[in-house]
Parts: sequence; structure tokens; C-alpha cells
Amino acid sequence: MNGLRNIVLILGIGILSALDCPEGMTNIVIEQEEFCIPNDFQYNQSTLQAFYYFETVSINGITAEADDWVGAFNGDICVGSRKWDTSQCGSGICDVPVFGSDGWPETEGYMNSGDFPTFKIYDASEDSYYDATPTENIAWTVSSINNNDALNGYIWGCTDIDACNYNADATMDDDSCLETDCAGECGGIAEFDICDVCDSDSSNDCVQDCNGDWGGTTELDECGVCGGDGSSCGECGNGACNPDACDEYPDCTGECGGSVVVDECGVCGGDGIADGECDCAGNITDCAGDCGGSAVVDNWCGCDGD
Repeated sequence: MNGLRNIVLILGIGILSALDCPEGMTNIVIEQEEFCIPNDFQYNQSTLQAFYYFETVSINGITAEADDWVGAFNGDICVGSRKWDTSQCGSGICDVPVFGSDGWPETEGYMNSGDFPTFKIYDASEDSYYDATPTENIAWTVSSINNNDALNGYIWGCTDIDACNYNADATMDDDSCLETDCAGECGGIAEFDICDVCDSDSSNDCVQDCNGDWGGTTELDECGVCGGDGSSCGECGNGACNPDACDEYPDCTGECGGSVVVDECGVCGGDGIADGECDCAGNITDCAGDCGGSAVVDNWCGCDGD
């Protein structure tokens, strides 16, 4: 904007100004006096205002110079600013006028009672803005006079050179430093699981196989053998004959899952010892209690084997 004439406002009347302003500043007229004001520090006056006094103003610990400015903000709206030339302020302590919303469109978004203004410092020599922290945050109220010990300006950001979001311009760390995760994302949450797989989904973390190997693929076969081929237990397992269930066995006729069994005489599907007989040979028990014995009951001596 150097060398350009800027249109400025006095009491709502547009006029032409010939004051040349350095880069980053705009020409305005206040009470018939021309100023170069930082571009981000322009504001509209309001019928409602308060004042914030600061005994000291500094940028990175260095006292602000006479060409520097302090601006007040409500969110991202500038609601007041002042050139910080302490030689023009009573007792060398300057104030920042902070304007409120008075119902006119020009002051929409300005301060309301209970709001807390934030502050920035403009370094004219560097054409740089610094977020500034007051000693005490004081809520805005109409016509209030608010005193503060100091206002300190910094460029906030990550100052850890090893962080992935390191800010080389930052002069004060804001605890925002991040690390790069295993997927290469700055501030990401991906990490290596026990199988050295990098992702951010814990539900798919690897498990142990039957050999105890993390992420292994070895499984039990149908015979219960880890890594087996199912041949160690017959057609299915332990003589079972149903490969789908492995819980059925062939009966004595060879039928898988059949119910025919070998009787007590070793006959598949047999009826066993017949009623009245005492063994599978068809013998009976004699009067002496011997299976297949020859003792009989005679007429004189009772049971006798002769």
C-alpha cells in the first residue's frame, strides 16, 4: 500500500488521505489526525466501551516499542486497538479501548457483559502479530476500568524440533507437539501390534496359532493334532467314521452310525444266551449249580452226580 492514497472515514464522511503507510498497515483518520494502523487492528467505535490498562507490554520478553500496537479481540473480531507509545500516556501506562455491541450493524459481534477479550501485539518492525497473554483475564463490562500488570506477546506453537509439527517461528511452546505414528501420519494413533502390523484397529490384532506362534496360521486337524493332516486317527478320528461330525462309529456290521452290536456270545446282532441255558453252548445248570454239570436228583439220596 506504500505510495497509495487511502479512503478513510471521519464521522461517516469519506475523504482522501495522502499519508503513506508501511506494508501491513492501513491509513485512518481519528479526530482529524491521521494514523497508520495495522491491517488486523481496524475497528468501529461504539457507544459502549471499557478500558484495559497494562503497566508493561512485551514481545518475547522485550518491551514493546513506540511504533508497536496492542489490539483487543472478541473471537476473531477486533474490538479496539491502540498504538503503544507510552510517552503519550499518563504516567507511561497506556490503555486499550475495548468496545461493546451497541445494537448497530457496525458493532455486531463486539463485546457483551461477561465476555473475556483476548489481545494481540503488532510488531511494526517485523510486520508480525503475536498472541498476547495478560497477567489476569478480566471480564468485560460497560465503562469498566481494568488494570493489569503485564501483557506478554509470543508466537505460540510447537518448539520441539523433533516433533512432526515443529514450528520454527514459535517462541513459546503451547503443548501442541505431535509425533508421527507408524503409518507416517503426524499425530496419528496407529501403532505396531505384537505381530509388527501397523494400524489403528485393535480388533484385528493378531492371535496365537496352535503352535503358540503370534500371527501363525497352523491349525488343529480333525484328529486334534496341531498342523496334522487328519491321517493319524483313521477316516475321521479315533475310529470315527463321519468326517463331518467325527462323533459316529461303525457297528459290527460295518454300518457307520449303525446300532447292531456283538452279543455276549460274540455274535454280531445275536440274541445272546437263550433263556434257560447257562452258556452260549446251550448248556443248562444241573442240580448242583454247575453249568453243564451231570448231577441229577435221584429218588433216595437227593442231588447226586452218580
